[in-house]
Amino acid sequence: MYRDGTLCLYHPPTQPWSGKSDLHKTIIPWTAEWLVYYELYQTEKKWQGPAVPHGPI
Repeated sequence: MYRDGTLCLYHPPTQPWSGKSDLHKTIIPWTAEWLVYYELYQTEKKWQGPAVPHGPI
């Protein structure tokens, strides 16, 4: 998550998204995947999903 509480769902340089992208093919699956990793994080206290370093929003 970013500091403002929004979800960090994708890495724009490697996984671009535009307003023309279909939500059912992009944001919705990315959110579902994030939720799986978040639930694992809650139990294991370690992020198991993909991650890239990024600065504050």
